[in-house]
Amino acid sequence: MRRDSEIAIKMKTFRTIKKKSLSEEVADKIRRLIENGKLKKGEKLPVEPELSEMFGVGRSSIREATKLLASRGYLSIEQGRGTFVKDTLPEPESWRQVLQHSDIKDLRETRDLFDNAFAQLAARRCTEADLSEIKRWLDERGKTAKENNLQGCIEADVQFHLAIAKATHNHILIEIYKSIAEHQINSWQLLYEDTSRLCNSQQRHVQLFEDIKQGDSESVERSMKDLLGHIWENE
Repeated sequence: MRRDSEIAIKMKTFRTIKKKSLSEEVADKIRRLIENGKLKKGEKLPVEPELSEMFGVGRSSIREATKLLASRGYLSIEQGRGTFVKDTLPEPESWRQVLQHSDIKDLRETRDLFDNAFAQLAARRCTEADLSEIKRWLDERGKTAKENNLQGCIEADVQFHLAIAKATHNHILIEIYKSIAEHQINSWQLLYEDTSRLCNSQQRHVQLFEDIKQGDSESVERSMKDLLGHIWENE
């Protein structure tokens, strides 16, 4: 009974992490309108009922969204006058800041695109040393999964995909993967109770490695799609 309660708490926590609130979604949309110049500096926003109809949400979500943007330096809320775009806007968010408040859907789509590209490029560029490093973490992933060492298996999985990213020999791509991985680890630590699902995907990781080793980009693409499809079906 206690374990069931712990799982429920973890899943509740995970849901709060992976989904943005309506107010956050509206805030993101208004922020983009400001950054794209569709809402000008000093311009007054429409009143709450109009914004509510425009974004298809309740007035309370609009109110929370404008408060959020005011706290981030995009809007000025003036009692009795309305809400205005600030004349001086904050600096655009860094890549890491964007990731910090991205939901799991955005993270998933980003990872799908990048992991596929990493693996195909690695298949064309990897050296024997790269293959050795990828295989080392693949074996560690399998070992820790069998031992039900969840933390060790998550770490090995991340290092396996990082080794693939490193095999592209593209430093920008490597840094992008590192940033994404930080947030992926946080999600997995909350989502997984044991290594059973990680065990189930081990053979797909083995197949991906073999395709990279053979330098076959088309096979790599098929294997990666199969691997990612399996992962998301089981999350």
